[in-house]
Amino acid sequence: MNNFNSAHILFIIFLLGVSLLFNIYFITVFFAGVVFMSFITCIKQAYYYKLILTVIFFITIETIHGLQPLSLTAISLITYYLVIPRIKHIFSASTIADMSFLLSFYILFYLYIQFINRYDLDIELVFLVNFIIDSLIIGFLI
Repeated sequence: MNNFNSAHILFIIFLLGVSLLFNIYFITVFFAGVVFMSFITCIKQAYYYKLILTVIFFITIETIHGLQPLSLTAISLITYYLVIPRIKHIFSASTIADMSFLLSFYILFYLYIQFINRYDLDIELVFLVNFIIDSLIIGFLI
């Protein structure tokens, strides 16, 4: 996902609509990993207007799922500036590194959810399903 263009923006808007519908009727689907990878691309390429749009996408996800505003943005910044440099140092293959970026984001997101809510075993399954879905989507976008 080295190029972030208007097709990606439309795709993310579609995913947020699907997330809203799934949250109402079926299972919680975040698609936060896709927005996180877009966030990373915007920071790397200095697409600051698109970075604002990805923050708005994060706020939309937070609103849909009842999280604190800008919490996913804070998790993304922590992941980008603290975790990703260490992962880049370990892995040389870009695909493996991208999937480990996504995994580290979801681990921090999971810890945040566990911190604000009481422990729930079902949330682990939700995060595992969301990680697999986002990995497949990002695998097709890379």
